[in-house]
Amino acid sequence: MGSKSKTQQLPFESNKQYGWMTPPDTADITAYRGWNPQTDPTIPYQFGMRRQQLERSMSNPLGSYTTPEMREAQQRAGMESLGQEESQARRAAQFDLNTLEGQKRANLAQMTGPQLVNTKDSGYQSQVKQGSGFWGSLLSGGASAAMKFI
Repeated sequence: MGSKSKTQQLPFESNKQYGWMTPPDTADITAYRGWNPQTDPTIPYQFGMRRQQLERSMSNPLGSYTTPEMREAQQRAGMESLGQEESQARRAAQFDLNTLEGQKRANLAQMTGPQLVNTKDSGYQSQVKQGSGFWGSLLSGGASAAMKFI
């Protein structure tokens, strides 16, 4: 006579709960938060040197005799051109500074923002229940005895 094994399927249920968790501040994040980028400090120096070169230049760009009025007009035009170039360089440096500040804030928001994490995970799975008839217990007992000798 053979043994029939009984199988019982239990339903599968999984319970998960999620919550928001803020990562802790570290010394690196605090230092990054306190970092203030600065514009290029060499811009005024570069344009100051170019102004001095313009004022001290003795070359005549027209190749002939120029009156003091013409020389003064050329110098004013050169100073005006240098002023515009310096303003553009300063504005470009400020734009770069604004970009760095925006990236810093985005990075800080990503590093310190709350993250959705799994706070609780519970449930049970289906399991197979075997019949415990005479032949079933004899077979399982024989198998466990055989495993001991191996």
